[in-house]
Amino acid sequence: MKPSSNNTVKIGNVRFVLEYRSSKWNRGAVIRVLVDHNGHEHQALKFDPFEQDAHYHLDPDHSNIVRPISATDPLGWSINIISESLTDLLSEAGYSQFSPTQQELKSAVPHIEAALANLLPK
Repeated sequence: MKPSSNNTVKIGNVRFVLEYRSSKWNRGAVIRVLVDHNGHEHQALKFDPFEQDAHYHLDPDHSNIVRPISATDPLGWSINIISESLTDLLSEAGYSQFSPTQQELKSAVPHIEAALANLLPK
């Protein structure tokens, strides 16, 4: 796992890009899961755990299947699903060959959480 910058965490061919968005209607973190295939990045997953209408996307650049996040803590849910089920979600999005190992994920999650903590308003 390689932290490339304050808002990016990379493990193998998977890069997590972490952002914060705010508008007058909604706000929250954005977690993009990009995979590197032969030097070209593809957005495999995107989590939008916003305060209103929290959801996530499978293969947002192509089939863009959108699913709601109904948890009371959508950001916590997103981090947990990344930690526990990223392999399954990458497979469902058509990117199973890029799945990091569970040990790699376990090592990356604290870096993802730290980067998000630095992005979110205090």
